[in-house]
Amino acid sequence: MSNEWTKKTFTLNTGAKIPAVGLGTWQSKPNEVREAVKAALLAGYRHIDTALAYGNEHEVGLGIKDSGVPREEIWITTKLDNPWHKRVEEGITSSLKDLQTDYVDLYLMHWPSSTDPSDLKKHYPDWNFVDTWRELQKLPASGRVKNIGVSNFAIKNLEILLKDESCKTVPAVNQVELHPNNPSPKLIDYCKEKGIHCTAYSCLGSTNSP
Repeated sequence: MSNEWTKKTFTLNTGAKIPAVGLGTWQSKPNEVREAVKAALLAGYRHIDTALAYGNEHEVGLGIKDSGVPREEIWITTKLDNPWHKRVEEGITSSLKDLQTDYVDLYLMHWPSSTDPSDLKKHYPDWNFVDTWRELQKLPASGRVKNIGVSNFAIKNLEILLKDESCKTVPAVNQVELHPNNPSPKLIDYCKEKGIHCTAYSCLGSTNSP
């Protein structure tokens, strides 16, 4: 049965309504994610957050199917991993296949970091997050991605992105670590000024924080 707190939403700059409370699946143990997603949806959650880097999109997809909750009632957020920045189309195709869905509601650039898949300690010399955003902007037209955004972007990253002439779409969301030990008021104010919704992860404190 749905609770009032699971019904609250925020309206993004695209007009889409994102559920205020979601289930994050980072660091979820293998073989437990499926049951956790199912239980969350049956308890009233309507926002499930995952990422290609988590390695659990397939289990998340199974949990969604197991719940019996109609797909159109669920908001799915997933993310493009750093080594996939030059392969945006491949990245979303991989995520959709594993999630067993035709579309995601929100697709985020996980980090402003374009790493070389052949050596993850290196960054591409000819590619950065602005180039990745240029490719991400093409996805909503396909219908496979409803909204696009970023994650772990600082003010300086957002300034670089928004000032670039190739930026035609303002990110709908910036998902960042936010909690009493890391409130980031300047970042929140900046995003609000630009019409970017801030979503918090680790909102009760990060893994290594009190």
